[in-house]
Amino acid sequence: MKNFADVAVVGGGPCGSFCALNMAKKGVNVTVFEEHSEIGVPYHCAGHLSINSLKNLELYPLPRGIIENIFYGAKIYSPNGLEFSVRFASAITCAVNRALLS
Repeated sequence: MKNFADVAVVGGGPCGSFCALNMAKKGVNVTVFEEHSEIGVPYHCAGHLSINSLKNLELYPLPRGIIENIFYGAKIYSPNGLEFSVRFASAITCAVNRALLS
């Protein structure tokens, strides 16, 4: 059979796109299947990525304009109104524009 990919990636989000890109760089014939007509749209995901993971993949820093916000911690609220805050000295996650990332 001709015109069939070696690998099918289901989902064109950050993980699927990264996986497909790296396989294609190694000469694998890849097809990405995405349920939406445009990758990253509709914008229904926070797009948080671990900065440590991006560094481990040698992807950080990301190109200019892709990062929308950088986070150093979080506030956690319980159902009964208690609040707990966590703050780190260095950034731990970033929110990205998924359409630009893909």
